Amino acid sequence: MGSQWSKDRNYVRAMREGYRSRAAYKLQEIQERHHIMRDDDNVVDLGAAPGSWLQVARQVTGGRIVGIDLNPILPVEGVTIIVGD
Repeated sequence: MGSQWSKDRNYVRAMREGYRSRAAYKLQEIQERHHIMRDDDNVVDLGAAPGSWLQVARQVTGGRIVGIDLNPILPVEGVTIIVGD
C-alpha cells in the first residue's frame, strides 16, 4: 500500500478493528440510516472481495450469508464463499 493509504484514518481504523477494508464503515453507515438488513435476513454479496461487507453482514444478521467473487476471499466465519461467476 502506498503512503496515502497509511495516512487514511478509516483505513488505519479498519485494519486495527480487523476489517478487510474501510468499506465496512460505509455498510455500517447505510445500515444505521436505512436498516437494510434485519436479524434473520439472508444476504448475497456479489463482487464480495475482499470481504469487509461480509464481515459486517455477519455481525448484523443471523441468516445465511453468501459472498461471490472471481477473486479469492479469505474465509469469514459463518459465511459461504463462492469463487467464480
